[in-house]
Amino acid sequence: MMISSFQIGQSHKISAPISVGDVEHFVGLSGDAAPLHTNADFARKAGFEGPVVHGAFLIALVSRLVGMHFPGPNAVLERIDVSFRKPCYAHCDVELNASVR
Repeated sequence: MMISSFQIGQSHKISAPISVGDVEHFVGLSGDAAPLHTNADFARKAGFEGPVVHGAFLIALVSRLVGMHFPGPNAVLERIDVSFRKPCYAHCDVELNASVR
């Protein structure tokens, strides 16, 4: 989808499955094997249901949304302000929504 100009209210969403294997692959790529992301006992003792998907993995999905879908392949993500309000656990399907305000 190529968009030459944005309009207020314009939006786009994508869904992405995240598997345990995806998280393991991300650990290998990033080198971030922190126990919060890789050790179920540690994560539970820290107050989570299990290992938490890396925030950087989720930001990579935002990059996918901007760079491939909204507005598309010629886009450059210049700035991002992110808050992680809820933990994300694998296996799951995440949905990313973008809108023009």
